[in-house]
Amino acid sequence: MGLDTKLSRKTRTRSLVVGGAGFIGSHLCEALLAQNQTVVCLDDLTTGSTENLLTAQRDPHFTFIEGDLSLADFSSFKNVDYIFHLAGLEAYLQEVKPSLQTLLTNSLGTKNLLDFALRTEAKFLFASTVDIYSGVASSLSLKFYYGKTEEDESRFSHNEAKRFGEALVEEYQNKYHLNTRVVRLADVYGSRMNLEADSPLNRLFAQAIEKKSLVVGNDGLRIFHPTYIGDVVYGIQRAALLDNTEAGIYYLVNPQEVEVYELAQLLSQQEKMPLKVEFQKSEEILLPPAKIEIAKSKEELRWEPKVSLKEGIKFTLLYFNQAENLTSQAQVTQEVQPKSKVAGQEEEASGMDKKSSSPFKFSFKNLLHSAHKPAEEAKEPKSDFKKLSSQKKDQPEGESPTKHAGVKPVKILILVASLSLVLIGLVGPLLSSLFFSYRGVKALEKAKADFSQLKFTQAQSELQKAAKSFNVANRNLEDLQWFATLFHWRDTSQDVSYLLSAAEDVSRALFSVSVGIEPVFGGIQNTLNPDPQEKNDFQKITRLADIEYTMALNKLSEAQAKIGAVRSQNFLPFLATKISQLEIQTLFAKEIIGKASLLNRLLPTIVGQNEDKVYLLLFQNNMERRATGVFIGSYGRILLKEGLLAEIKVDDIYNPDGLSKETIIPPAPLKQYLKVESWGMRDANWSPDFSKTAEQMIELYEKATSDRVDGVMALDLFFVEDLLRELGPMVLVDKGETITADNLFEKAEYYAEVNFKPGSEGKSDFLGDLGFQITQTLKTLPLSRWLNLVQVLQQDLQTKHLLLYFKEPVLEDLVLEQNWGGKVQETAGDFLWVVDSNVGGNKADYFVDRQVQYTVEVGRDGELTAQVLINYQHRGESEAWPGGTYKDYLRVYTPLGSKLATAENFIDGPATEEDLGYTVFAGYLEVSPTTTQIVSLAYSLPDKLVLGKDNLTYSFMGQKQAGARDEAFQFAMSWPQYLTLQSADPQGEILSQTYKFQTLLNSDQPVVLQFQNKASSQ
Repeated sequence: MGLDTKLSRKTRTRSLVVGGAGFIGSHLCEALLAQNQTVVCLDDLTTGSTENLLTAQRDPHFTFIEGDLSLADFSSFKNVDYIFHLAGLEAYLQEVKPSLQTLLTNSLGTKNLLDFALRTEAKFLFASTVDIYSGVASSLSLKFYYGKTEEDESRFSHNEAKRFGEALVEEYQNKYHLNTRVVRLADVYGSRMNLEADSPLNRLFAQAIEKKSLVVGNDGLRIFHPTYIGDVVYGIQRAALLDNTEAGIYYLVNPQEVEVYELAQLLSQQEKMPLKVEFQKSEEILLPPAKIEIAKSKEELRWEPKVSLKEGIKFTLLYFNQAENLTSQAQVTQEVQPKSKVAGQEEEASGMDKKSSSPFKFSFKNLLHSAHKPAEEAKEPKSDFKKLSSQKKDQPEGESPTKHAGVKPVKILILVASLSLVLIGLVGPLLSSLFFSYRGVKALEKAKADFSQLKFTQAQSELQKAAKSFNVANRNLEDLQWFATLFHWRDTSQDVSYLLSAAEDVSRALFSVSVGIEPVFGGIQNTLNPDPQEKNDFQKITRLADIEYTMALNKLSEAQAKIGAVRSQNFLPFLATKISQLEIQTLFAKEIIGKASLLNRLLPTIVGQNEDKVYLLLFQNNMERRATGVFIGSYGRILLKEGLLAEIKVDDIYNPDGLSKETIIPPAPLKQYLKVESWGMRDANWSPDFSKTAEQMIELYEKATSDRVDGVMALDLFFVEDLLRELGPMVLVDKGETITADNLFEKAEYYAEVNFKPGSEGKSDFLGDLGFQITQTLKTLPLSRWLNLVQVLQQDLQTKHLLLYFKEPVLEDLVLEQNWGGKVQETAGDFLWVVDSNVGGNKADYFVDRQVQYTVEVGRDGELTAQVLINYQHRGESEAWPGGTYKDYLRVYTPLGSKLATAENFIDGPATEEDLGYTVFAGYLEVSPTTTQIVSLAYSLPDKLVLGKDNLTYSFMGQKQAGARDEAFQFAMSWPQYLTLQSADPQGEILSQTYKFQTLLNSDQPVVLQFQNKASSQ
């Protein structure tokens, strides 16, 4: 049942990962979840572990099922889009002893899964090994069918099973035209790899992590192709998700050949004290290495390994050392040894490294030895020095003081030459490393500036330059290891290396983001300015973008781990600042990915990629306030087809109301104070919760027009004003008007209200013309200005001048998650929401300023009482329309269970009600022109908020009413002397036993105060 539930929703792509609890499978599950997929993992835990799934299991769209693939019954499973068959894979890669279960997994299990894919029409990916054609089948005995050792038998029998699995996949593709593909892997390593596996690769990593001798079989000539886990998962995703991969076989393997001995040397060099490499006789059979051909992967998947072996080894060791806290243990061991001894050991090790790629280490040791000889000769006994002096006096003039004196210039020459070579070996790599580091930083800064203007091509060029520069700087740094070892700066050198490597990761991550997001913005432009000859496939665009984003997130995770391993105390101050700068770059990159991923999750469904979408666009007039913003004067109908804007039409809100044949009773305050007899769309925004308003709006519209609506967007004049500030003036040719941000309110009021009668075209003509001009401007807007436009949208969504609602639950959940839906905030603490609704039928809100002051007092026993003061100042000078007396139906939302004590300056009420899970004090008031009215409410807060020994934290949420702008808000709190304020967020003015905080309420405002009881602390 759990699987059916997870795979039944049509709004998310669904993937089944068989073998998902393994090393590779768990990384794949996380990558798919990051792409907004629903993921189900099936694993029998033979080689996998639930510990690998700790991160994935935090996602509500992930399900784990323990089961045997060869026995699984898929008859009740439905709606799968992708199937990833990784079951038994790690038994091959890690050379686990053969078992009947793992062999059946790739025979009966594969057939079982292929039948399921055939029934659901899912895209199928089979993970195999590059060694499928390797084998030495015995013609004499089944006992040692594949060689004489268990290790060989394990390798070759597994390879044969994978070969059979591939044959099954090919047959289903040929016979049933099943959409399949095969990826072949080899020697995958990285975080979560199984350190207890039999593979020489895994054993060497385990020995390096445990600081043991590195044991190499025979002469260490067995060939490996170590491929980092991040590269492999990226390739698997591209092979499955791209459209042109059907029936393909792709090698996701690093083509670089590495001998076991070379790998052992690289692992050894990662340690401060190089590990000993030992050779051990083995009877394993050495076959010719498999042919690795990644040309097809490069061409069709745009895949090739990005992580170098050195970088991958560093990150893998860092992961396991951090997990087991071995790094600090190694540091302690290093610190208790005398420095001279450590240096000596390291020099000896470097001299004995016969396979070292740097001849300078060997020559430097010899030069260092030669340079020490004159110093030793200079340390002659004092008596010898006197003897030498007396000999000099007795020498005839012009003769040498000793027959060996001619040797000294030669020794001095050797010393000078040696020191010169040392300086060349030091200064060259040092200057080069500094130069390329500086170049990388500048390129990264330039790329950020290009990115902010959506100059993707330029940004990508700079990011490639930055990544290469940091890489070269790091390689030059490696040439200085002898110097760092000699002067005991190896820790600092390692930290600089981590920092440069992290900077390279950030550069590559931003490059992936740029590659992913560029076609998304191109698609948006094509939506507004459709090209009939070009299909706008947002599903494909966003799917490919998500793959790039996942790659970027993997890189950023690596960067953060490396930054976290840096010991900043090893740095000079100017280098220490680079760490914080790099952390800022990483956070900046994650912020970009978060916004881009959110955009990806919304776009395909919003733009009607697979199904036509109809949206209502509500134009609200800020001069007449209503609960979810302001009065709705006009609306637009937007039609999207196949990701393209097909139609946008603006109409008077009274027109659909006039089509309605049903009388709907309005809320009592509308009927009593506004004299409304039938509830129509113009008054639908009565609930302060926009989701309720939108649902009511859709119901009224669909009844009147028989049209179908998928969502509602409400915008007010403040949002249009912000758009005009970004886009510039709009010329309305037919009206001879130029509309700017400065005259928008004036012109909107003139065309909407002067000589206006319900059903006339004046209002819709103005807003329609303005909307048309804005749309035309957006169609031709340079891409460099789109990011500023996105920032305007984000700002107005946050400040509630633009509100969204979608019928589709997944989209609506995302909107509410970002607080873009104007929904009531849910909180267990204190709460205040002041909601005004103009029921006078005029535009008096244009002349009325409102200020809110909220005060909370803590009593002797911790009980809380509150007072709300709402100051209305009417700047109007007469009763002349469109101004006049402000007639307001006020609702004050407070925590459920609050009890009203006193209320002042209401004409009618206030009544105590319950709405949206809160207690509401609601009543009618009036404010005449040129006057000021202060409405006061005093009430006690519910017992659950009492401050006592079990609760010394006070939390508050002040919710902003949509449509309001720059309204002054003041929060104040006082408490008895037995309490002490420990912390306050936000920071405010603290005097004696009071706290005050003032702001302009442009978004929801939380307050958290932490107290301490003086009596209990003594």
